[in-house]
Amino acid sequence: MLVTSRIVLRLRGEHEVALAPLPTPSAGPQADTETIGRSAAVRLLVARARQVRPDFAASSATGGAWR
Repeated sequence: MLVTSRIVLRLRGEHEVALAPLPTPSAGPQADTETIGRSAAVRLLVARARQVRPDFAASSATGGAWR
């Protein structure tokens, strides 16, 4: 079983693996949607958003979701 959590669950046989945060794109007026969309953090956000709303797309209209 694979479980993700921010805390140790204290389960028998549990193995804790610490992961670093995903890098995020630089925010600012010079950052265009294409550049921001290449970020691993934004790609993950878009993938999860599409699970809820399949038509979600990273755009200037949805930019507030990742900036």
